[in-house]
This record gives sequence, structure tokens and C-alpha cells, in this order.
Amino acid sequence: MNIKKLFAALLFAGAMVQPAQSQSLAFDYTGELHTAFEDEYNFENLLWLEGELPIVKDRFLLHASVFSFAKTFDGYLVDDLQGYSNAETDNKPLAPAMACAEWQMGTKDHLFVGVRNVNEDYFISPIMLLFTNSSCGIFPTIDNFPMANYPNASVGLHYKHETDKLTYQLSLYNGRGYNHFFGDETVFQVKPKDDGVFSITELEYKHQNSSYFLGACGHYGSLGDNGTEKTRGSVWGYALHAVSSKVHLIGAYSHSFTDDVNCYDFAGLGARVALGKAELGLFTDYARFSFDEEFATELTCQFTCGEHCKLQPTMHYVLNDDVNRLIGLLRVIVSL
Repeated sequence: MNIKKLFAALLFAGAMVQPAQSQSLAFDYTGELHTAFEDEYNFENLLWLEGELPIVKDRFLLHASVFSFAKTFDGYLVDDLQGYSNAETDNKPLAPAMACAEWQMGTKDHLFVGVRNVNEDYFISPIMLLFTNSSCGIFPTIDNFPMANYPNASVGLHYKHETDKLTYQLSLYNGRGYNHFFGDETVFQVKPKDDGVFSITELEYKHQNSSYFLGACGHYGSLGDNGTEKTRGSVWGYALHAVSSKVHLIGAYSHSFTDDVNCYDFAGLGARVALGKAELGLFTDYARFSFDEEFATELTCQFTCGEHCKLQPTMHYVLNDDVNRLIGLLRVIVSL
């Protein structure tokens, strides 16, 4: 067994199998029924298991997570460009998502080392997580790059500094993400010469119930087998502005600085309203790609059904050169 396989086995075994009193385990199931309203449907299932193991109390921890994904139709109902479901991917029986160590440097600073992905740290406010579309999970101008974005992960460093008003984050990753334990596609490899490097940073300012974000990312390397090795970057900003304790307005914009990427510009507007045990969300956006442009709108409502379950009916409208469709999505979330 080589060192990569040994590290993987020890970290996953430690975080998943230790006695319950010394660890925390979380289980999440997301089931989705998709329909394009023309005798087309797909049933999708995402299982997520995450474990946390403290090594030194309040100082050192191990984190590990794995996921499995399966759908009845091994394809995509609609050829949208942004992804109306942030859970959808190809069938995967078992894939690694995280295997890293955390060093808590006091109460404000955290350093993570190991396999991780950007979805653990960026665009994770409850308001953005309400929406099922992929662009609210990460803007398509950032997804230009083959980095550690779901369903992929890679070896990296992540630093976070958090105060009452400000949160600053900085990450450095292998330039390409993977989703296998072993072999040529293992997440435990670091190949800056072949894969390049990817960095991302973000500053959040919190005021009362509002949050405002500015961020930037950069990728050095090629985007394909015959691509040019160079630095490419994107910037973004978005606001989650509280009109009241129950109503937030959303505004977002992002721009990519190079012309040899998929997405050049992204802009979105939306709102989220809390209604007792329900949350109602509306988000509409425009994305300009090198080969097309797309308008997409989502109307969603998430109901909390007891302590462990949520039900979320959603409607999407997608318009690009090839698609002019309504899409229905019913999501069920079970968390233990």
C-alpha cells in the first residue's frame, strides 16, 4: 500500500468508525423527482455521510465525508447551461468528498489541510442554500475551472478568520478536482505541473441580519489537453440584504477576465421570505457564455416537516438557444 492509500484509509477509518462519544456523525439523504412536463421524468438520490473526530479538544479535528448518487435515467432531461439541480451528477456508487485535518487557532482562526472542496466554505449561507439551482451554489464564472467543486474534491489548504462583523477566507487547491479513492482519478494526488493550481478568496461583511460578499479566484494551468497554460481569473460580489427579519433581497454579479472560458458574465436578482415553517424563494439570473446565453428563473418553497425532514417543490424556467422549457422538481431532504 502506497502512502496515498494509507493516508486515505487511516483518515476515513478514524473519522467514520471511532466510538460515538468521541465523534459526531451526520447523515443526509436528498431525493428529487424531476419532470419536463412531456412524459419525461427522472428520480435521483443523493446519500451523504460526514464524520468529525476530535483529536485534541478544541484544537485538532479530523473531517471526512463520502457520497453516493444514483438516478433512474442516466442522462439529463434538459440541456440547460447552468444546472437547475445542484445535486445532479453522473451515477456514482461511492465517492470521497472530504478527508482533512482542522487546526483551530483560538476562536477566530481555522486552518484546514487535506482533501476538501469549495462547497464546504463558499456560497453556504442558508439563503443561498435554499435554492436548488447550481448557480446559487457557485457562480458559473467560477465554475469555468476544473477545480474541486461538487462532485469533485482535491488536496488543498483552507484558512478562515471570523469575527462578529467580518469573515475572511482563502483557499489553495490542486488545479483539478477528482472523485475517486484510488487510481488515476484519486483525490489524494497533487500535480501542479499537469493540473495547475487554483486559489479562491472571499470577504464577508455582516451588518445586523444582512451579509455582503466580495470574492475572487484564479486558476493557473490549461483548461484542456491542448489548452494554453496561463492565469485566468474571475471576481464576484453579492448581497443578502435584510429588509426585515423575515425578508431578504439578493443581488449578485460576477465577471471572468479571459475570453477562453465558458462563462463570461453572470448576474442575478432574487428574494427569500420566511413564513413560519416554510421558506419561499425567487431567483432569476442571466449568464453569458462563449457559445450562448441563458436566462433562468427559480421559484421554490421549502417546508420543514418535523425535526429531520424537509419538502421542497420547485419550478424552473430555462431559456437559451436550444431550450425554452419549464421544469418541475420535488426535493425531499432527510437529515440525521
